Amino acid sequence: MRTTLDVRRVGPPCATHDCGPPPPVHTVVGAGIIALGLMDVFRALMHPRSEAALSKVVFSALWAVSRRFGHRLASIVGPAGMVVTVLVWVLLQAVGWALV
Repeated sequence: MRTTLDVRRVGPPCATHDCGPPPPVHTVVGAGIIALGLMDVFRALMHPRSEAALSKVVFSALWAVSRRFGHRLASIVGPAGMVVTVLVWVLLQAVGWALV
C-alpha cells in the first residue's frame, strides 16, 4: 500500500506560484515617482534658471543644519548638498522602478 506525502515547498509566497502583476496603484505611484525624479534632474541640470524643487529643499535643509551649528560646517554644505541631491535622485529612481 502506497501513501503519498504532502510535501510543501519552503520559501517566499511567490516562489511556489505566480503572484501576478503588482496592483495598478503601485504602478501609477511608481511612474509618478520616476517622473518627479527625472523632472527634477532635468530642471536642475538642463533648465537655464535651475528651478529644481527637490534640490532646493535639500540645500535649504543642509543650510538649516549648518545654521544650527553656527555655520562651522559652511564650507562643506555646497559639496554635501550636491552629493545628497544626487543620492535623492538615485533613491527616487530606485523606489519608482521597484514599484513599477
